[in-house]
Amino acid sequence: LASFVSGSTIIGNKNSLAQNNSGGAISETMTKTSFPPGSVIGVTQTTGDTPTTYTLPAAEAGLHYTFISTITSTGTGTTRFQAPSTLLNGIAICDDGTEDIEAADKLEFAATKFIKGTRVYCVSDGTIWHITAFCLCDLSEVATS
Repeated sequence: LASFVSGSTIIGNKNSLAQNNSGGAISETMTKTSFPPGSVIGVTQTTGDTPTTYTLPAAEAGLHYTFISTITSTGTGTTRFQAPSTLLNGIAICDDGTEDIEAADKLEFAATKFIKGTRVYCVSDGTIWHITAFCLCDLSEVATS
């Protein structure tokens, strides 16, 4: 009797959004309508002193978002990811070490330090937001609070 394994690949909708600050500061309070769960958000921050801020929606099990830097930030504004209350927990992995993110409101990159190739992944278990940041900058250029 021969055995074999068969499988299928299920491919769902993939959401990708591109945002840039050429028209002014990016200040997004995210909802599931404006940012469908599973979205990959490409961020281009190249204009003057215009900060970029994304506020994640309330924690809900299964929600997840990936933010990527599509070009090295050249503006003088910061790039910030935040959550309602102290719901961010995880790790920032930087060029010169790692930083724990524990019960934080925000993760912020200094001006010009949201470098092309940087990725911030956020996933919720319904209670908190688990965040993993792969940073192409030094620890001193990333802050949590």
